[in-house]
Amino acid sequence: MNDTFRLGKYCVDNRISLDDLKRLVPVVKQEKEQEFKTSLSQMDTLSQQKVKTGKIFVDCQDHIIVNHIGQVLDDKKQEVLICEFAIANYPEILSVSQIRTMLKTFGFNVSTKSVIVYVSRINKKIPSSSSGKYLKSIYKRGYVWNYPAFVVNRER
Repeated sequence: MNDTFRLGKYCVDNRISLDDLKRLVPVVKQEKEQEFKTSLSQMDTLSQQKVKTGKIFVDCQDHIIVNHIGQVLDDKKQEVLICEFAIANYPEILSVSQIRTMLKTFGFNVSTKSVIVYVSRINKKIPSSSSGKYLKSIYKRGYVWNYPAFVVNRER
């Protein structure tokens, strides 16, 4: 049974009218916008920081990812921004549309397929450890950062 049919059956069974559903749309949209603003503000708190997560360091000011010996693992801004966004919102699952919207706020107009490619590149560039990949895929939901993060001294 597809989702549209299931929703229709639920509405009929519970006497929910089309007008009731129409009133819900702006409320849900407003809630999603507020959630996204909160996610971006969490990312903003890391904007001048250097973060250690797992065995890597993410420099949120210079938008680079380095390993423990200082070797640059990733310096592509779109990919590092995705990592920063996921780290700032750890352990929340981020949808592809949230990631696309975040990249759009930084001036990168990307497609859904591009986000999937970026995540794949991130996981190839950053070696996974015993706990798995750094950016983990959650089937049909999105992506989640797999390691807790800690702000460290910028000298490192």
